[in-house]
Amino acid sequence: MNIGIDIDDTLTDLFRTKIKTAKKFIKENNYNYKVVDKTQIYLSGIFNWGAEVSKKFWQEEGSKMLSNISPRKYVREIIQKLKNDNHSIVIITARTTDMHKDPYAISEAWLKKNGILFDKLLVGKEEKAQACLDENIDVFIDDLPKHVLDVNNNGRTTAILMQTIANKNLKLDCLRVKNWKQIYKIIKNMEEEK
Repeated sequence: MNIGIDIDDTLTDLFRTKIKTAKKFIKENNYNYKVVDKTQIYLSGIFNWGAEVSKKFWQEEGSKMLSNISPRKYVREIIQKLKNDNHSIVIITARTTDMHKDPYAISEAWLKKNGILFDKLLVGKEEKAQACLDENIDVFIDDLPKHVLDVNNNGRTTAILMQTIANKNLKLDCLRVKNWKQIYKIIKNMEEEK
């Protein structure tokens, strides 16, 4: 199968690192922002700051933060198993040049540094349902409910929601997992059904 996978908060647990780095950024810049809503996905909602501050944060802190974040537990091992089972791994991220100088280079370097195997890397893919259709993706894994629901609605791809702090209390009609071992089990079950 062709398996599409998001990076941020899917391969990584970016949320906690992002909050910690944003608090440091606020302090260093003498901003008067505090956490207002941890259920939000984007920093602008979490801290109630505008697009300009968010862009500054990502430009100043984003590349360093994304380069040094750790993968989620079992990511490397499960993707290795998926590759051993002859699946194709397509990394599909919405990272763009608006927030990162070179999102492809940052993403590729992180994947290689952490030993995460992949066949193809797509960046700047904000319409992930279309990317899944274009790449003939059978299974797609992401943390953002919008992407998961859009992909499920494309009628071809099974989407799996990686549970995070921001999405865990949302009532959604989709497959939901808490870890990579659960993802592997779902994919193995799908193989058996084929």
